Amino acid sequence: MANMFAMMLGLALVAGCSDPVRQAEAQQAGAQDAKDEVVKVAPDDPAMEAAKREGRRTLSEFWRHQAKPARDETMFSLKYDLLPGPAVEYVWASVVKRDAQGIVGELGNTPEAPGYTLGQRVRIDEGDIIDWQYRKGSRMEGHYTTRVLLDRMPPAEAQEYRAALGW
Repeated sequence: MANMFAMMLGLALVAGCSDPVRQAEAQQAGAQDAKDEVVKVAPDDPAMEAAKREGRRTLSEFWRHQAKPARDETMFSLKYDLLPGPAVEYVWASVVKRDAQGIVGELGNTPEAPGYTLGQRVRIDEGDIIDWQYRKGSRMEGHYTTRVLLDRMPPAEAQEYRAALGW
């Protein structure tokens, strides 16, 4: 399950899309700071922009489930811009807590930006969130940006991810 989690988190970076197999292997080997390989997506890509809008639009659904998860709901994570401003790097972070002071997460990807490491605790501004995920039974919910990336992968590779996501 942990390797699948790393695979799902690594798959969907927008400014950089991690190689999930490499990420999972690094975590399995105990290398907590392995660098992710990056695939660039144009900042004005229409399909990705639509996916980000959908992630933001449905964020309240994520928060409802995260606040009171059903017995089969786990792995609550957010995809957000680690470097809001001109430099953009989207990463996944598992939700540690959300309270009046804001959102705290743990990085699920090794960012390209210096000074950040896999598993590091970070503050997340809700305005920087573009996507979300959680597992419900054997199916991952959310992952709007991931769906765009899957459509651009070789069919066999995309099918492998879809199976892991329960789609």
